[in-house]
Amino acid sequence: MEQAAIPVRRSEAKILVVDDRADNLMSIEAILEKDNYTIVKANSGRAALKVLLADHDFSLILMDVQMPELNGYETATIIYERDKLRSIPIVFITANNYDEDFMFRGYRMGGVDYIYKPINPELLRAKVAVFVELYSKNQQLMLQEKKLLAANEFLQKEIEERNASEERVRHLNEQLVANNESLKQMNEEL
Repeated sequence: MEQAAIPVRRSEAKILVVDDRADNLMSIEAILEKDNYTIVKANSGRAALKVLLADHDFSLILMDVQMPELNGYETATIIYERDKLRSIPIVFITANNYDEDFMFRGYRMGGVDYIYKPINPELLRAKVAVFVELYSKNQQLMLQEKKLLAANEFLQKEIEERNASEERVRHLNEQLVANNESLKQMNEEL
């Protein structure tokens, strides 16, 4: 019985918010609580990595760029070294200006977008909704791919079994023809 892919509802989407300032974490949580996302907060890059070691089922990561010890870019690089985490989009949050070199660095580290401080609540909600939906669609595609690969493997085995059966039938037919010839010769001799 095949199960249909079920899109992630907003209430099922988990978002990891990473910022070294508690007030920023609280404000992002307050903005997104209207949409019923599950928000998990981390106050540093290291804390985010610890969270992701235990749980990789996030639809999105919102990460501040400027943090002590591990900044957002370094944290993103470490996150994307793990295969299980590569499909989680990271949106960087920054107070820096729109410097293209700065932005390019974030995109090169695996980020998918930027949100600038001070945060526009409606823009944040809109971007989060888009990336949660994209993540959901990506998960559905990966599930479909797994199903197709399994079906392909099953069909390949079926083909191999059918070819083996045809070869056995061909061999039995050859034996029957040989037996018929042998019986024909015996009948003629009799």
